[in-house]
Amino acid sequence: MHSGSFGKFRGKVVNMKRFIMTTLVVLSAISAIFASTYIIDRYDFNFEGKTDVNEVYKFLGLSDGASFSSYEELQSHVIAKTQKLVNERIFTSVDYDIVEGDVVVTTPGDETANEYHYVAVYYVNDRSPFFIFPTPKYDSNYGAKIGLRIDSKNFGGKLAKFQINADMKQNDHSFEKAEYGLDFNILGYPIASSKLDTTLSFKYDGRTGGLNGTTLGLSSKLSGIKVASFKMDASASISFKGIENYTGSELALSTYFYDIRLGDTVGFSLSSGIKFTPTKNELSSMGCNEFTYTASLSNLLSSIGGVSLSHKLTYAPRTKTTTTNNSLSYYGLSLRGKQISTSLGLDTTKVADNPNMTITASGTASMSLGLPLGLTLSPSLKLYKTYTTDGTWDMLGWDVNKRVTASATLSRSTLNVVLDGNSDFRKGMTLSMTASRDMGLMNLLKDPVQYVQMQFTWFPYANSWFNPSIRINGSIASSASRAPVPSASTTYIADYMRGIKDDNTYSAQSWNTKVVANVNLTTKCINLGSWARTYAIAFTDIAMLHNKNAEVKMLYTVGIEGIGIINDHPNYPVRASLGFNTESIKKYAETKNFKDLEYELFFGLYYFY
Repeated sequence: MHSGSFGKFRGKVVNMKRFIMTTLVVLSAISAIFASTYIIDRYDFNFEGKTDVNEVYKFLGLSDGASFSSYEELQSHVIAKTQKLVNERIFTSVDYDIVEGDVVVTTPGDETANEYHYVAVYYVNDRSPFFIFPTPKYDSNYGAKIGLRIDSKNFGGKLAKFQINADMKQNDHSFEKAEYGLDFNILGYPIASSKLDTTLSFKYDGRTGGLNGTTLGLSSKLSGIKVASFKMDASASISFKGIENYTGSELALSTYFYDIRLGDTVGFSLSSGIKFTPTKNELSSMGCNEFTYTASLSNLLSSIGGVSLSHKLTYAPRTKTTTTNNSLSYYGLSLRGKQISTSLGLDTTKVADNPNMTITASGTASMSLGLPLGLTLSPSLKLYKTYTTDGTWDMLGWDVNKRVTASATLSRSTLNVVLDGNSDFRKGMTLSMTASRDMGLMNLLKDPVQYVQMQFTWFPYANSWFNPSIRINGSIASSASRAPVPSASTTYIADYMRGIKDDNTYSAQSWNTKVVANVNLTTKCINLGSWARTYAIAFTDIAMLHNKNAEVKMLYTVGIEGIGIINDHPNYPVRASLGFNTESIKKYAETKNFKDLEYELFFGLYYFY
């Protein structure tokens, strides 16, 4: 009885499998016969202003006739381009529509295919003229900063940036030691097929005083110049510091030729640069300080995966030092379908009249792996030997240092401005975590140079009124430094905390372990109609610091911020912030002495993060 029932059940299962397989085969045949393609015939831009549509096409990388395998894929493409325009924070508002067109039935060969045609329409309010506004700023670390800014993020409708800044900054809360500055900038302005960047600046430092505190600067770069069948970048810069002492002055010229084709596939590029700096109090002493040139070949031997060659030479006449950097890269290796990039390097340093020479030979392998949750892992391994010669060809007398560097980076970026009219809320996250360990090849445990550093920001978009966020910056390193992230331009722990001043003892110290977390609770506040909107933020910042002496220090701050956004100029958030060191609050409660209260007051034109 049981065996017979099981046999019938098994027969039903087999029949069901056959039915499902037959159905899948039929559906696949129907899909092949009636294959569909979804095409965007063109992109229409309705600007309430003077933006150049051709520049928008270049910026978004658009081309008419783009095709997709599904409507959902086409829609995602249109939304992604909308998001890119919104993220620029140039335009007052951005919206889109997908307009249906004709359906064309074609019969290529024996197949029948449907082509669905659409027009992507964008509605953009770009009526954001020159913005002329004062830029008062106060930071309790140094005092006041007063300035005036003339600005356009869409100069001439070309998506270029234009800006004039004039400002005065106190030092030690004193006007006698103030710094004065004036600069004129044009960035990314199209000229024919090229782009122009130019900056003119004037600075005066009252701490130096006299003419020696004066600096003049001018720099220009023209990129993407078409010359015959290739392109060229050219740049020049000059800075002139002081009258009595020219130390710090510089003249630099450089050119870069690229997109040069040798045959059908091989690419060639060539660059050169020269730098002049004065050494004494007379302009006649200005001599060449550095000369460089670089030559590279790419996409050689494409049939076996691709090879590139690069050679760079740097010569410093004053020190008579010649440095070369040479590399050979190969891209044809793979592991389970993932490309492995490999390279061999040979670097040399030689000083004239000195028989010794430094030679570094290296081999590097790296790859990039896609992980779940949109994460990307990029590990690399480098082996290198450094030889210090003794002026002879007897390698037995050379000093040799064998080392290995293992590193990996984990990254993800999904941070966007919310697509919701005039919303200034953000959603998504950015993550960059890097770990590196450099050690002797023969003794991996002896005096390694190592570090781990992380930058993480997360905006878990809650609703249209509430936008909490957290940012974490941190590093653990074998050598101590003050900044939580060694590559950052900021110097003090206080730069990452609102309520800790630069002269705080713990901020100025060097630490091996530094982790700083910033937590913002952002809510919509008063809506000022068509002119502006405001936001209120309660925040807390927490730092954990540790050094090799096993000393651990925790820092805590709390405070409030106010953000104001002018509707026509969303790129300039006006921020006022007041933060308190919680440890000083406790001390103030005991002493009732206001001098014991550590606080940081800030007023300026940008987000804290």
